[in-house]
This record gives sequence, structure tokens and C-alpha cells, in this order.
Amino acid sequence: MINDGKRVGLIPAGYQAVDDSVFDYLKGVAETQVEAPEVIPDFGETIEMLYDEQRALQRRLSELNQDLRAARVFLSDQTEFSKEANEQQARLQSMGLYKEDDAGRSVCPICDSKLTTPVPAVSELKTSLEKVQSQLAAVHKESPHLQSHIVEIEQQIDAVTQSLKIVQVELRNAISEDKDARVSQNQLIARARFLGKLADFVEITSPREDVGDLDEELVDVRNLLAAVRAKLNADETASRLETILNLIGRKMTEYSTQLDLEHSGSSLRLDLKRLTVVADTEDGPIPLQRMGSGENWVGYHVLTLLGIHWWLRRKHRPVPGFLILDQPTQAYYPPDVVEGDIERIGRDSDRRAVRGLFQLMHKACAEIAPEFQLIVLDHAHLRDDWFEDAIVEEWRGENALVPRSWRAL
Repeated sequence: MINDGKRVGLIPAGYQAVDDSVFDYLKGVAETQVEAPEVIPDFGETIEMLYDEQRALQRRLSELNQDLRAARVFLSDQTEFSKEANEQQARLQSMGLYKEDDAGRSVCPICDSKLTTPVPAVSELKTSLEKVQSQLAAVHKESPHLQSHIVEIEQQIDAVTQSLKIVQVELRNAISEDKDARVSQNQLIARARFLGKLADFVEITSPREDVGDLDEELVDVRNLLAAVRAKLNADETASRLETILNLIGRKMTEYSTQLDLEHSGSSLRLDLKRLTVVADTEDGPIPLQRMGSGENWVGYHVLTLLGIHWWLRRKHRPVPGFLILDQPTQAYYPPDVVEGDIERIGRDSDRRAVRGLFQLMHKACAEIAPEFQLIVLDHAHLRDDWFEDAIVEEWRGENALVPRSWRAL
């Protein structure tokens, strides 16, 4: 509660609770009045309006820039045209050297010699000159207007740019004010919630006035707490757990030497984080899922469970002292086999595996006994005396666990 009060600014950051006076202090804090919320303007509409104005000014600025580029291109084209027209006028003005056009276009107007190719008439040249002069006059007349138009567009661009800057400044200020207002409002809400929680806390936890001197009982409780904490030392617990897992791993490794499994005899361990068996080899750790076939998985599961029960029974832990395995040899028998004689298994290696698996179970039970019971439900049937002695019931054919006569019921 003190930390929450510091976060909402109702308790100084340097305050520390040292004794029961903290309850009186918290009671005083709980009586703090939440400041009346100021009128917080809703800047949402203002911000949206400024955004619209900004977009409109940006569009207007884009249009003006396009007009300016078009006007400058037009002025440039007009200048090029004026230059070209002036050159044409200069060339045509030389027609003043010509005589009157009375000899025809086949006679040179300068030397009166006959021409093989007719030349333009002097009247045609005069007409072209007049046309060029008329166009130049129009260009010279429009150029000042075009330049004035460009200056006007540039002035409009400056004005719109200035307006856009002003709108953007107003928009930033509005967003900042809106954010500050929301932060202030959230702070008031957080304080109100904290004061409500604090009132309930103070009412529930404040010391009762009718309680007598409990110093002696408090000392006993603190001593008990220290003793429990000593037993729950995290480092000591982790160290003990690691030792237990190492001992169980040794027993698993010992059991694995009796089975023909992949990586059998390697240093085995139980990985509690991943809930799997790991074989530590010279090539690195190999988890169970990388240990080959289903026969390997069955074998490693069986020896791991036996290793765990070996330790639990050794330390008389409250875990029930029995284990039930359902058809651990199913992977070795053909699917159509009904009888469980080991001779019905085709491969010698599979027969050795089945025999080794039951021999391991028999040895482990003898080692863990008498506080451990292993129940195996399987159709395998070995003809060894120790196996025959372990059979409690054999259900085959008409002799079933659930009598066939029950069907009528």
C-alpha cells in the first residue's frame, strides 16, 4: 500500500515504515481529499479542426507550386520563342536591299541574272516579316503580365507557408495540452482508487485497541519464521535436489546395463525442466526423443520409473509405493499373437530384450522390497520359475477379467 501511495504521489518517496505507527500514518493518508478535478477542455474537436486546416493549406500550397512551375515553364518557352523570332526578323529585314518585285521570282533581285530555282517574292518576305513583328509585339506585351503573375504566385506561396507554420504550431500545442489534461485526469482517478483501497486496508489491518501486550508472542513467531526460512534456503534446496537427481541418475545408469538399449551404459540423468531422460555421451547430451525406436523409449521409461521409486522408498517418502505398467512388451510381439510364449517372438534380439526387461523388473522389485509393488499387465509369458511365481492371474480366452456372462446384464 505504501508503494502504491508513492506511485500516485500521496506518500513521499522517502517515507519508510519502521513500526506500528505506520497504521496511524496510513489512516491520515486515507482521509486525504481528492482534489476537485479542473474543467478539462475537450481538445478532440479542436485538434481535428486544426488537422483539417493543415490538410487544406497543404493542398493549396501544392496547387500554388504547380501553378508557379507552369508559369515559369511558360515564361521560359516565351523567352525562347522571342529569341528565335528576333533572329528571324533580323534575317527578313535584309529584304530592304531587294528591288521591287517587278521582274518575277526567276530573276535575281540584286544582279538581275536568271535563276534556275525561283526565290520567294519580295511581297511574301514582307508578309512574313510583318507576321513575325506582330508576334514579337504580342510577346513583349504579355511578358510583363506573366512576370507579374509569377511574383503574385510567389507571394501567395509565402503567405500560405506562413499560415501553415502557424497552424502546425497551434496543432502541436493543442496535442500537448490534450495529453497533459489526460495525464492529470488519469492521475486524479488513480489517486481516488488508491484512497478507496487504502480505506479498506486501514479498516481491516489497524491494530485493535483491546489487544494486550503481544511482544512475547511476536518474538516466538519471528523465531519460527526464521527457522522456516532457514529450511527453505533456495541455494540449499537446489543443492539437495541436484544431489538426489545424481543418485537417481546413477541407479538409472546401473539399470540400463541390463537392457540392450541405444546408449545403454552411458551416464543417464533425469532432466526436470524438460521432463525427459538425457544420456550424457562423449558426443554431447542426447535426449530421449533422439534415442531411436519405441523399444528404446519403453526401456528408458521403465528404468527411470524404477529408479525414482528406488529413491522414494529409500527415503520413505509419502508417494504411494506401487507402479503399474500396461503391456510394456507390446512393441516386440506380432499383432496377431494371442499366446504370450517368448518363442512366438521372431527375432532373437527381441526375445533377449523382453527377457532382459522382465529380469530388470524382478531385480528392482527385490531391491526395493518390501515397501514396493510392481503390477505388470502383459501377455508375455516366460517359463522361468521366478516369472511363474510372480504371476497372480492369467486371463486368456474364456478366462477373462470381465466374465463373458456379464454381457447379458
